[in-house]
Amino acid sequence: MNPRRIHLLLLLLGLVYGCEPAPVIAPQKVIVQADLDAEGRVTKLSVVEGDRRLHKAALGAAAGVRYKRDCDDSGQPVTASRNVVIWFGRDGKPFKTEGQYAIRVGNGPQASKLRRHVRPEYPRSLKKAGIQGLVLIRVPIDKGGNPTALEPVRGHPQLIPVALAAVQKWKWAPTYVGCEPVPVVVVATVNFVIP
Repeated sequence: MNPRRIHLLLLLLGLVYGCEPAPVIAPQKVIVQADLDAEGRVTKLSVVEGDRRLHKAALGAAAGVRYKRDCDDSGQPVTASRNVVIWFGRDGKPFKTEGQYAIRVGNGPQASKLRRHVRPEYPRSLKKAGIQGLVLIRVPIDKGGNPTALEPVRGHPQLIPVALAAVQKWKWAPTYVGCEPVPVVVVATVNFVIP
């Protein structure tokens, strides 16, 4: 329902029952950027967006948030920045804090984390038959960077087993979240082209 209609309805109810309705004020948010050192401690706070009257309270609320540290691809702690959303109620006090941050997985796509790539052995019989194309494989990767249960997504039925055998030998660098290695899922592409 439209906020103006709600306000009008409350006003009418107040007139009918002889009481003054409270004004309807929507919650407001202030976004604060928190710069962190390698241990996850705040080094600087700055307001990115929001009502100026709430800036001081938002900075205080953001200072009280406990932040997880970030790590590089080798698991070493690094400096980072986080955007934190502080929600304020109609009384002007913060009631909810939401952290927003992107998981660091390297400088490029997950493919850049591929450490060992084994080329598939393209059978001569498939080349002679003119069978070529892409094979896509869903690859869950464990905390150590090893492929686990491979699952073909699409591709020529005769090329899929050859692609699965090659991808099973691939190795990725671990992905870290909060300086802990985590399992991830990627889609590997194997391209079979007849020269």
